[in-house]
Amino acid sequence: MGNITGKVRFLNEKNFNGKLLYSIKLADDESFYSCGTMRPNVAQGDYISFEAKEGNNGRMQVDVKSIKVNRAKQEVVTPGMGRDAYWDKKAQTDQNRQATIEYQAARNSAIAAAGVILNAGALKLPAKDADMYGVVIGLINDLTMKYFEETKTLGAKKNNESEGGTRFFDQSSLYHFQAQKIFKKVIGLQKIS
Repeated sequence: MGNITGKVRFLNEKNFNGKLLYSIKLADDESFYSCGTMRPNVAQGDYISFEAKEGNNGRMQVDVKSIKVNRAKQEVVTPGMGRDAYWDKKAQTDQNRQATIEYQAARNSAIAAAGVILNAGALKLPAKDADMYGVVIGLINDLTMKYFEETKTLGAKKNNESEGGTRFFDQSSLYHFQAQKIFKKVIGLQKIS
């Protein structure tokens, strides 16, 4: 008999010839450990230890009575990873992800703006191709940093100190208002007071 330890990946239940047969699959282990018709008192995620031996069919047979659930190992918490530490780490991860998204958006906007500037002929390019590349990349990099810095200050500007509002506005409302105005002109509807 050998002593086996590990984390329960899942408990398998199979109907075979009218009998329910149970087996345990551990994480990081390819073997199934057969428990026969006795259902072990384990659940997914439990750390367990048990005695097992190879049966006549070549499968590992578990001595179900020897199964011990190691509750202490399950409750181990990494120092500093309590509830508050978890949320602090998640907040930092979210901030990093948001900064990456803002940078990517600034980069995309800079590339689009550089394309418009170049197509309009608003930037004089050098004659050499190698020099053109440097000028275009420099333009894109400058615009990217400009746009990226603007995303950091955009929400900080107030349009009125008394209400504490920001300079954000809802464009969909503007478009809706404009659409209503156009719609009323086309159809000839008049406002009834």
